[in-house]
Amino acid sequence: MSKPDDLETSSISKISEISKLQKDNTNLKTELQWHKEELATVREKLRKTEEDLEALSHAYSALDEHSNKLNKEIESLKNSDRSNDLDESAIEDLLVCLGQEEEKNARLVAQLEALGIPVE
Repeated sequence: MSKPDDLETSSISKISEISKLQKDNTNLKTELQWHKEELATVREKLRKTEEDLEALSHAYSALDEHSNKLNKEIESLKNSDRSNDLDESAIEDLLVCLGQEEEKNARLVAQLEALGIPVE
């Protein structure tokens, strides 16, 4: 072969190699674009997840505060019920005492009448 043929073969080989590299470059650019889009999608999902997590955190805090408030109300009602129980117990004691006093009164009235003393 002559030098021009070698040069032509070499040029064709180089052109083929350049064409292949351009095609690879195009494929890599396409793949890079796909990865960039995928990254944008993942970042958007991450942002949304962080917002949801923050909203859940606020909701949990609000529920926790409400739960504490309800627990305090429950304790207050229990203490009130205990107070009512004490009041009821005191009333029952007083009624028992009143009954005992009425019995004593009835016995004394009976004794006075037996002695002939009028009782009004």
